[in-house]
Amino acid sequence: MQLSKKDALKLYKLSGADKKDVVTGFAIAADRPPTVQRAIERLQDKPTENAFYIEVDIQNLGGLNQVLGHSGADKVYRQMASLTKQQIALLAADSCDFRHGGDEFSFIVTGEGLTISHVEHALSTASKNIKLYAEEQSLSDIVHPKHKNDPSKSGTGIIYGVSQLHAKAEIDTVFSTADTIVEKKKLQ
Repeated sequence: MQLSKKDALKLYKLSGADKKDVVTGFAIAADRPPTVQRAIERLQDKPTENAFYIEVDIQNLGGLNQVLGHSGADKVYRQMASLTKQQIALLAADSCDFRHGGDEFSFIVTGEGLTISHVEHALSTASKNIKLYAEEQSLSDIVHPKHKNDPSKSGTGIIYGVSQLHAKAEIDTVFSTADTIVEKKKLQ
């Protein structure tokens, strides 16, 4: 656009593209759909690449808020998001992260040779690391307010769903596929 660097930075700030979630440092929810659209378009131009949308749900955020207070729960949330992001970074793929909903965050990852097995392995490792973190922080026995009589729902951790993108994918389907996986896992 032939703008000076100063004007380009001013325009960037005015656009709101610099907005970040205060807890995780991830991009805001409004950035998620256009980023998925760009990933879909990228697959049209680069058919040898694969792309995945990952939805992550924090288990028992309500219980964490009751026991730790809002700021304490935010600290735990921040750490869980960070531990997950660390594993996503190890995929050596292009990635974007977002926070949306009260207890959800997500990633879009794209890369040559990237497979769903790679993504699932990264998320499984993140889940194990988060479980260790929860144990170290004495968070494993926090009662879930919606499931007070079910000890299997106590504690905290993450539940995730992965949706593979393709060149003709529709954004709503990408989101609903991952969300359906998360919701099914919650019922287990």
